[in-house]
Amino acid sequence: MNLPSVLLIWFLFLVYQQVNATSTMDSLLYDAVHNNLDHIIELKQLIEKHVNENIEFQRKLMDNSHESIELKAKDQQIELLTKLNEDLRNNIAKMNDFQNYTINKQKIETENAIKYHDDLKSQIQQLQKNEENYKKRLKQKSKSQSAIEENLNREIEKLKIEVSSLKNKLQESQTQSANKTKILENNFLQLNQTVKNVIESKENITKTVCKDLLWKTHAIQIIGIDHFNTLCNGDIEEACWIAIYSRFDDSLDFNRTWSDYCNGFGNIRKEFFIGLEKLYRITNSQTYELYVKIGYFNESYGFASYDHFKIGDENTKYELQSLGEFTGTASEVMNYHLHPKFSTFDEDNDLATDINCAAKYGAWWHNDCGEFQINGKWYYTQVKSVQMFIRPECQNY
Repeated sequence: MNLPSVLLIWFLFLVYQQVNATSTMDSLLYDAVHNNLDHIIELKQLIEKHVNENIEFQRKLMDNSHESIELKAKDQQIELLTKLNEDLRNNIAKMNDFQNYTINKQKIETENAIKYHDDLKSQIQQLQKNEENYKKRLKQKSKSQSAIEENLNREIEKLKIEVSSLKNKLQESQTQSANKTKILENNFLQLNQTVKNVIESKENITKTVCKDLLWKTHAIQIIGIDHFNTLCNGDIEEACWIAIYSRFDDSLDFNRTWSDYCNGFGNIRKEFFIGLEKLYRITNSQTYELYVKIGYFNESYGFASYDHFKIGDENTKYELQSLGEFTGTASEVMNYHLHPKFSTFDEDNDLATDINCAAKYGAWWHNDCGEFQINGKWYYTQVKSVQMFIRPECQNY
């Protein structure tokens, strides 16, 4: 193997290494290497041509001096190899420059492509966000529009109902207007009747006074309840007293319910109680005095008089609201029971915390199971008889 062939193989090996080192380059780098290989092939052909010429030249100079031919041939080979080596270096330098340029260009293009890809990705994400926001706004707008339509429909229905109602009211008003004169006349007649009733009630109230009625029944009419009969007593000083309570022979059971004491019970000519509701109505119509006559077992009597007797209504449990000033020969025990509510065995309104005073001592305005026990068991009482009367205070009759 001669020297040109060795150099050619060496050059091809270098080119092969360069091709392998840049095998990952793109198609542009591959084309450049391919063009250089074409150039090298041309160089190879040129070298082969010179080799053939050299062989021909050697054949022609066979007759000349062997040493002179070898020297000339070597000089030519050295010159040719020097030229080839220089061309090879230039080509390699060009290839390196082109490779560096291509790599830098590819790097820049890759960076630009990555940046462009990132920009596109960012734009796509922004577009997706904008799309979501638009969908949300569109959905909200749809909901809002639906709500507005529903509100409008409700308002329309309300207006229809109001219009219908106004039509009905207009018809009713027309009907009422047609009867207005008659209604006014009826109201006027009712008003006149009410005035008459008030006047009659006032006259009936004044008739509650038992003046000049000695032991006779007397009809009393108070506003709010039906008229009722009571007994007038003329034996007491100055007369005019209305009997409200009488107990003297234990012929009547006074251990009664709340309802009995509210409505009253008994016979007004025997033992009886007028009733808390009637007593409330009477004592609230004007100022009344209270007279209590007490009979003892030793056949003696005592009395207790109060100048302003008044009780409350059922809402207050018929509270003993007022007694006024006391005069009399009996012991004063009523003021101890002032302001408590009325109690019965089935309606415990007393102030005692551990006992129902009415269940043990009888119905009364119990404070704390006090001393006045006229409605208890007859054999437990300290008196033989008790009668109670009321009348309007002296200046009112």
